[in-house]
Amino acid sequence: MVELVFIFSSRIATILYVSGRLVAKGAKKGGGRLKNSHVTRNGQIVTIGNHNLNKTNKFGVVRVSEQKQVTAVNRVAALREQLAQRILVLDGGMGTMIQGYRLQEADYRGERFADWHSDLKGNNDLLVITQPAIIAAIHDAYFESGADIIETNTFNVTPIAMADYDMASLSAEINLVAARLACASADKWTAQNPAKPRYVAGVLGPTNRTASISPDVNDPAYRNISFDQLVDAYRESTSALVEGASISS
Repeated sequence: MVELVFIFSSRIATILYVSGRLVAKGAKKGGGRLKNSHVTRNGQIVTIGNHNLNKTNKFGVVRVSEQKQVTAVNRVAALREQLAQRILVLDGGMGTMIQGYRLQEADYRGERFADWHSDLKGNNDLLVITQPAIIAAIHDAYFESGADIIETNTFNVTPIAMADYDMASLSAEINLVAARLACASADKWTAQNPAKPRYVAGVLGPTNRTASISPDVNDPAYRNISFDQLVDAYRESTSALVEGASISS
């Protein structure tokens, strides 16, 4: 079971942890161009600079365009300084907040998915598309209550998990839109009080499959997912989150 958590600081994914292990980072301290980015696996470091990780490294998780220079600003340093001085507050549960709206099947579907061939109630991540005002209001509520960091509404948004709703092909779009929504909220609250900058944590939870246990008790060696499939799924989702944050800048 793996949860990915990384911070968008002024639209740059600066830190990414997988089960407590740093696997990718970028943006030098104090701002400047994103350079010397690297991906690690088994202690080996692969320098990628401004290249597209989807093309250059199998284990890349952040896409950086070769044509577009990505710029980081000093909010990265500000975040580190604040962490050294005080505890920063992360937001609370998204699912429980959504439950308070008592949404029904039609609310989850919206106009775009009114004729979708399977039930969509419970697909909370889809709400960034069908009910963006609700998700934005939840982000705002956490910032209003004093949170320093909010999480994207993307816990289940990988092609693997979204396949339960036959929406694997929409995974990237949902991640992108979710990042834009969260960053817009953070920008708004930071503008109201620049002395208290707000941040967004991109979140990807575990899938509904595991590469270490067989789902068939009669065949212990069987696996319904491979490591490479999991890598591809998380790469796609993480790349979309970063792209969404960049677009909203």
